[in-house]
Amino acid sequence: MVAFHAFATVSGEAIPELFIDRSPMYFTLILDWMRTDMVPTLPPSIGQRNLIEEARFYGLPRLVHDLEHLLYRPTRFELYQLMLAKDLSQTDLSGMSLRGRNLSGFRLDGANLSNADLTEADLTLATVRRPGKRAEAGRGGD
Repeated sequence: MVAFHAFATVSGEAIPELFIDRSPMYFTLILDWMRTDMVPTLPPSIGQRNLIEEARFYGLPRLVHDLEHLLYRPTRFELYQLMLAKDLSQTDLSGMSLRGRNLSGFRLDGANLSNADLTEADLTLATVRRPGKRAEAGRGGD
């Protein structure tokens, strides 16, 4: 629900006040995204799909896209293709076993590696940036 009310200012002019009846839990995360331009790390109590719906409500297509992209989980064949290309950026690898894999030189920018087993994995020269972090033009890395 969205409601408009008016209240008086010091100068006596009426300024509209906006009341949005939505969950402050999601709004806080959306506000953080607006401030930092980085997809927020979600606490376990918040569903990613619910945050996507809130982003749609507020008319934030870029946040919707970034969140939906984080939900992408490749099939085994797609993962094989990505491994050949050495590009696992923006891929959900959570809980996967990458134990002992040679990931040297791989792009892992924005990949979800939570609970992934990286024991003895070779990450030499791999690039890893946080989800939502945007590289500036002309910069080599963060």
